[in-house]
Amino acid sequence: MVGFFAALLSVTQLMGRLRLRQLRLARLLSLPRLSRLPPLLIWSLLWLSVPNNALANTLPDRVQVKINDIENALSFREESDLARIIQKIIGFHGLHARYEREVVFPLRVLSVADYEIFADKHPFRLDKNTLGYYIPMNNELIVKKTPNYAQTIIHEAQHLIYEHYTNNAPLSLNEGLSEFFELAEVSNASVVVYVSDSKLAILREWARRDKSMVDMATYLRIPDQQWALLDQQSGYQLRYISWGIVHTMMGSEGGRQALAKTLHSVTNTGMDIVDALDLHYGLARLQIDFERLLASGWPSRILL
Repeated sequence: MVGFFAALLSVTQLMGRLRLRQLRLARLLSLPRLSRLPPLLIWSLLWLSVPNNALANTLPDRVQVKINDIENALSFREESDLARIIQKIIGFHGLHARYEREVVFPLRVLSVADYEIFADKHPFRLDKNTLGYYIPMNNELIVKKTPNYAQTIIHEAQHLIYEHYTNNAPLSLNEGLSEFFELAEVSNASVVVYVSDSKLAILREWARRDKSMVDMATYLRIPDQQWALLDQQSGYQLRYISWGIVHTMMGSEGGRQALAKTLHSVTNTGMDIVDALDLHYGLARLQIDFERLLASGWPSRILL
């Protein structure tokens, strides 16, 4: 999943962040599948601010989500549940960004064979072994239909949302948020995120093998290209450190608000990610909380 995203990011960084935002707007407005979206919606997704209202106990549901299931792969229940979860992701980002009342997600769920054909024919020759991609150039989610493809849809949808709302924040945090939200499920009309025992086990192994890697300041300041390469070399497991950081902060109301404020500071003022986290949450506190939860285990479920 990270291969194409990192490659694209490395190119756009050369153009400068402002130029990237201008090009992205022009690209989105020219897409046939997004022609139904008013320009105001696109501008709203790209314009960032912090609302005055305090963070509620659960994430807000003020936006309507529509999934444009191009291949008609989803059942009504699947589409409904996914839309509910994506609402919550937008609700989180809405703590630091302004958005419209309706967002449409173009989605293509492909069979394994069709996914491989698509990957081979793509101009960037995508990795066929991945489960899905968010394709920024045409603002589309492409997902391989595997037993857990719903998780992949959520994962890639978070990337799409993050791309619209957030700028300058590290790629590692982008992946951490996707890894966190992909474990969300609808349970009794509520959205709940469950902990992953397998991710926790891998994260503990990272800590045992390389304690410096889970030092907050060291990890979060790894440049995007280097982080993407390390993540790929690890079999896309390095991102579980990011998952642990996000899980640590999302487990409490104060932590969610601090993470949202961190994204706002990094995006709107260009503040360094470590300085922003230190300001809004406390870097030493995050290190202590992370290590404590790494030892004891994160809460088994978090209500969004």
